[in-house]
Amino acid sequence: MAIVTGAIDRMLQQHEPHQALVLDRHWNVVRTNEAAPRFFGSFVDLETRPKPRNLLDLMFDPAGMRPFVEDWERVAAGLLQRVRREAVGQVVDAGLQELLERLRKYPGIEGLHAFCVSSIQFSIGLLRAFVADFVRRSLLLTMPHLKALAYSIRQAWLTACAG
Repeated sequence: MAIVTGAIDRMLQQHEPHQALVLDRHWNVVRTNEAAPRFFGSFVDLETRPKPRNLLDLMFDPAGMRPFVEDWERVAAGLLQRVRREAVGQVVDAGLQELLERLRKYPGIEGLHAFCVSSIQFSIGLLRAFVADFVRRSLLLTMPHLKALAYSIRQAWLTACAG
C-alpha cells in the first residue's frame, strides 16, 4: 500500500501549481495537493465545512462554490449524471443514495432533471455524429474505391439514428 500512496502523493505534487484532489466513491475528499485548499479557500472558508469534506456538497451548496460557477445549472446536472454513471458497477449503494438525497435538498435542484435529459440527448446526438463520421472517414480514407458503399452505410446509419 505504501507504493500506491507514494504514487498518489507524487501525482498530487506534480499537479502543482494546479489543484488536484483524491476522492472516494462518495465524492469525499481523501487527499489534496497544496494548491487545492488554496484554490477552494479563496472562495469558501474551508474551516467551516464539515469533515470529511464532500466535493459535491461544496459545489451544490449556495454557501459553497455554487455562486462562483458559471452556468451552474448545466454543471450541476452534469455532476448528477456523473455520480450515477460512475457508481461502481452501476450500483447506487446506501452512501451514494444518501449523498444524492442530500444534494436534492439544496435549493434549485428540482429543475435540473430537464437539463439532464437534454444533456443526455445532446450526448447521444454527438455520439451518433461521431460514429457516423468515423465510419465515413475510415471507409473513405482507407478504401477510396468503396465511396458509394461508405455513403450508403453512412446514410443508413444516419436514418437509423434519426428514428
